[in-house]
Amino acid sequence: MLPRLSIGQRNVDVDEYNSRFENKKKKCTMCKTSSFSIFLVVIVISIVLLLTRGTTNVNEVLSQDASIQQDNGQKMSRKDADILKLLLNLKSEINKAQDRIRKDWQISDYPVFERLMDIPFESWQLQKLKFVKLLIESINSTSSAPLSFVVGFSGSSVTAGHDNHFNVAYPQVFYNAMSPAMQLLPNVAFSVRNHAIGNNPCFPYDACMAAHLGDDLDVLTWEQSMNCGRDARPLTVFCRTAHAMPKKPTVMFLLSGSPSWKPKDCDHNPPTAPQKQLVANAPLFQQAMHLNHLKAMTFLRASGVDLLKEYASLAPMGQNVMAVETVRCQGPYSANFSEPSTGSGAAWHPGQLGHKLRGDNLAYVLLTSLHEAADGLQQALFAPTRVSPQQAASDRSHELLARLIGGLQLPVAKKPADAVFATLSARLANTNTPVDMELRVSVVRELLRRHLSELYSRPLPPPTAQMDINETLNPHPQCLTDFQPRQAPGLASRVFGPFSSWARDLAFFDKAAVDKNDRLGLGYLDRKYIYSSGGFIGSGLAIQLTIDNDFGSPLWLCQLQKGFLKYPPTMGDLSVAASVLAWQHWKQRSQPESLKLQALLEAGKGNYSGEVASHPLMRHMEFKPFTDQCYRTVSGLPRGEHLLILVQKTPLLANIAYVVTW
Repeated sequence: MLPRLSIGQRNVDVDEYNSRFENKKKKCTMCKTSSFSIFLVVIVISIVLLLTRGTTNVNEVLSQDASIQQDNGQKMSRKDADILKLLLNLKSEINKAQDRIRKDWQISDYPVFERLMDIPFESWQLQKLKFVKLLIESINSTSSAPLSFVVGFSGSSVTAGHDNHFNVAYPQVFYNAMSPAMQLLPNVAFSVRNHAIGNNPCFPYDACMAAHLGDDLDVLTWEQSMNCGRDARPLTVFCRTAHAMPKKPTVMFLLSGSPSWKPKDCDHNPPTAPQKQLVANAPLFQQAMHLNHLKAMTFLRASGVDLLKEYASLAPMGQNVMAVETVRCQGPYSANFSEPSTGSGAAWHPGQLGHKLRGDNLAYVLLTSLHEAADGLQQALFAPTRVSPQQAASDRSHELLARLIGGLQLPVAKKPADAVFATLSARLANTNTPVDMELRVSVVRELLRRHLSELYSRPLPPPTAQMDINETLNPHPQCLTDFQPRQAPGLASRVFGPFSSWARDLAFFDKAAVDKNDRLGLGYLDRKYIYSSGGFIGSGLAIQLTIDNDFGSPLWLCQLQKGFLKYPPTMGDLSVAASVLAWQHWKQRSQPESLKLQALLEAGKGNYSGEVASHPLMRHMEFKPFTDQCYRTVSGLPRGEHLLILVQKTPLLANIAYVVTW
C-alpha cells in the first residue's frame, strides 16, 4: 500500500495527490476563476476518477514532464518530485526485504525473532535521526566525492565465520539483506567490513578498531563476550575509540553464544503448535525496549561506570540469539539449524542457519529504522504547512518548525529549537520567501546538526581502574600490527630492516588452519603475522615510532595471544625472553655519538649485544604485565621520531604482535 500524506483535514494517497493536479491542469481556465468551493469540487472529482481508474503507479506520475502542484499553490519541481520518488521507492524496497525476512523466519508464527535485539528508546530515536541525516546529505549532495555508509564487524571466530564458508557468515548475510535498499541512495557507497579475528583477546584489539576497521564507520559491532565477557576495561577503551571516530558509529554489542543442537536432538522433541498467541501488535522498537539483553551484559558496568549511560551518544544496542532455544526443532529453527556449511565444526560456532539468523535480525532492525527515517522525512518535506506570505514571519516559523519536528519526531531541546526559530523568522520576514523544499531541507539539517552536536559534546567518564589517565587523553592510539584484516598500515611498514634480525611469519598456532582455509577455499580473511627473534642473544627488531603528542603515555607491547594453547618449548614470554631499548630522536644524527651508534648498528646488522646495548644513547625501558598478552612500559616517549628496539636476551625466542602508542 502506498504511503499517505496529510492534505488539509484528510488523508489521501500520493497517487490522489498527484492525480488531483493532473485534473486541475486540464481545467486551468476554471481554476483561475473559481472560488474555493469550486476547488473542492475539483478535488472530489479527482478522487472519483482515482477510485474508478484504480491505483496509479507513482513512478509513472513522477516521470511526466509536468510539474506537480501542491496544496498551497506552489509547484513541485522535477527535483522535488525525484526526492519524493526516491523516498517512496526506498520504503518499497525495504518492505520487500522485510517481507522476505518475515517469510524466511515465519515471524507471524515464531515472533521470538523480533525479541533478539534490545534497543533503548533513546538509541532507536538516535539511529533514526542518523538515517535522516544520511538521507538529507544524499539527496542534497553537490560534492563529486561519494558519501559512505560503512558497517564494521569486529569480533571472534564466531563473526569471522569459522567452520563455515566466509561468504555465509552473518556480516555477509547482513550485507545481502541491506544492499538493495542502500543502493537506492544516490551518491552513497554502502560497504560492510568483516574484520573479526579468531582466538584473539580483547586487548589490544578493542583499542585498535580504527586500525583494523577504519575510522569512517557508521555502525560498529562488538562480539567478544567469549573472550572477555567479564571485563569492562576493554569495553571502555572500545567505546572511547568509537566515540573518537568522526561519525560516532552506532555500537551493537552481540553476545557470542550460539544456540546449538544436532538433528538427533529433534527425534524426541516433536514440534509444538506455532506461537501465534505471542505475536505482539506493538512496533518493533517498542518490543525491543522491554528486553533485558543489555542489562544481562555485566561487562558493560564496572567500577561504578555504566557504559550504556555514559556512551548513550553511540546509540548502544544489544543482541542475544540464545532465545531461539525455546523453539528448537520447530519451523525455521529446524533439525539442521546448527549445521555448518562445511559439514562439521565446534559447537560454539553458529551453523549456516545460525549465521543467517544473526545477519537477518541485524538487518531487520536497521531496515525498520531506515524506513521510519524515510517516512518521517517524507512527512517533514512534503506535508503542506498551510502558511501564506500574508502571515507574520513568527507564525510561519512556528508552523514550519512544528511540521518538521513533528514529522521527524525530533527530540530537540528548547534552546536549539529557539535558535533555529530566530534564524528562520529572520528569513521569513521577507514575505517573498517561499516555504519551499530548499528552506525545509536547510532547517532539517540545522536542527539535526544542533541536536547531534549537543549530544556528542557531553563529557566522557573517567578511565576505569588500571588504565593510565594519559592513555585516555588520546582516543586515537597508533596500533602497529600485521594481524589481518586491517585498514591501517601494518607493523612491517615501520620495521627498519637494516637494524633488524627478527623474522616475520604466520603465527605458529594458525599455520594448519590457514593451510586448510586456502586448500578448501573457505575464504577466511583473518591471519596473524608476527615477528619472532632471530634465535641468538642480542637479536633485535627496530621499529620506527612517531609520537605526535606531549602526553608521555606508556607504550603497549603485546605478544601473540595463547588463548587455549601453549607456546612451544623454544618460545618464552616477552617479559622473560626480551628487553626493550629506545633510541630517542634517532634521525638527529649530527652528534658524534649518534654517528658512532649508527655505525655500530650497521655493522651489527641487527645484533644488539655488547657495545650497542650499553651505548649512552640507548635508553633501557622497563615494562610490566598489563592484561591478556600485553605489557606496558613504565614510562613513555616524548614527542618526536624514535627507534624502539626489542632484543632477545635469553636462549628462548621472543615474539611481538602489536605495538600501541597513545
